[in-house]
Amino acid sequence: MHNPNSLMALVSAVAIALISLTTAAHADRDSALAALRAEPKIKDLYWSAADVLHVGVLDDGSPRKGYAMYVCEVLREHHAANGVRVRIMDIVAVTDGNWRSLGEVKC
Repeated sequence: MHNPNSLMALVSAVAIALISLTTAAHADRDSALAALRAEPKIKDLYWSAADVLHVGVLDDGSPRKGYAMYVCEVLREHHAANGVRVRIMDIVAVTDGNWRSLGEVKC
């Protein structure tokens, strides 16, 4: 039979490791969001789900897939891109209730 104290120590160590990873992931996302908020084109941004980042910009008529790829690069620099989908949204349309995507990529 296994020693209950050893099992409890193992469970505690795993729990602490998971908490540390979660905290680090949030810090990475926070630093990435701070960098993106400094971008002049970005009017607003938010996470709608654990893996979808909506980025609001003014629609100037140009396709924004390339800009979504750039946002992914910023996320990568901050170790926050794993499995993230970036959606570039027309901020004016969103405020009118129309969630029109101007470009989208999965990082």
